[in-house]
Amino acid sequence: MDVKVSVIIPVFKVEKYLDRCVKSIFSQTYKNLEIILVDDGSPDNCPAMCDGYAKEDSRVTVIHKKNGGLSDARNFGMNAATGKYILFVDSDDWIEPDTAEELVKIIEDRKVDFVNFRAVWDGRAGIPDGTPCNYEPSRELDLGLYDRERMKSELYPRLLVTPDLFLGPVLSAWSGFYNREFLDSHNIRFDTPIKYSEDSVFSARVVMAAESFAAIDRYFYHYCFNGESISFGTHSDWWDVAKIRYGYYEKYFADCENYDFTVQFKRMAIFCVLDGLSEWKAYASDEVKLSQIRMVMNDEFSVNAMKHIGAAKVPLKKKFMLCLIKFRMARLYFWIFNEKKVEK
Repeated sequence: MDVKVSVIIPVFKVEKYLDRCVKSIFSQTYKNLEIILVDDGSPDNCPAMCDGYAKEDSRVTVIHKKNGGLSDARNFGMNAATGKYILFVDSDDWIEPDTAEELVKIIEDRKVDFVNFRAVWDGRAGIPDGTPCNYEPSRELDLGLYDRERMKSELYPRLLVTPDLFLGPVLSAWSGFYNREFLDSHNIRFDTPIKYSEDSVFSARVVMAAESFAAIDRYFYHYCFNGESISFGTHSDWWDVAKIRYGYYEKYFADCENYDFTVQFKRMAIFCVLDGLSEWKAYASDEVKLSQIRMVMNDEFSVNAMKHIGAAKVPLKKKFMLCLIKFRMARLYFWIFNEKKVEK
């Protein structure tokens, strides 16, 4: 068993973490690797570091490109990959030495389209390193082999968004080991306009296209907390991207022949509104915070979405929050959920 594995690592402003990531790939017990470092126009020392790794190990291919974001960088890597299988590793994370070896054994033995594995936290305040990454119970996957019938009964009803308004089952790009031919045959790539939570649409498409996959109880991936990463900080376009993401869900799932996602679209629209409102606390000024809340609440997308709050299966407190949004009670919403009260 000596099939090639393509490891795709997008690189952008991570010179502090990159060596740890790349060395974890170099130290893999499985040696038939194609290591694709995609320098996404990084302005720091990362481009030179990538070139240095290529000189150090002949398995490394470096792609230098204009900055286009994480989705674009992953796509470049996928298009360049020649391995039978694909593994994504974010450049501020790292993996266990036996990751590739064990995943090749599992996917070859079970003959599935992809394998989903688990991760542990690393460097997150208040959480000991090595603690399993657990999410909301409604998002978690049960273990075992999933065929079409099991996916349809257990995953499709919460594939896009759960009834209690969380993004669908946890299938992050980096927690999967994929058959490249499967991805290519279904033309599955990342949608570059989705700058945040890009995994959600990609992973939902992967599940819908798959004939089968295996979810295993192995913790190969170290998900590291990097306060400078795209996942953290304030993003002025967060609300716009939330609506763009919804549009891509409609593109891929509105006319699905295998399952009716109508209810999930209603829930997804509500989730997008909550997601758009999630950024307001990051602003320093109360005036700006209140302005952000009003902007989201008064958006036509939000007005239409909140007509369907009955589709959400949420606790009373969250239902109350949805009512405040529906009736556009921005100041009361701000007063209740802000840490300090609005000055009169």
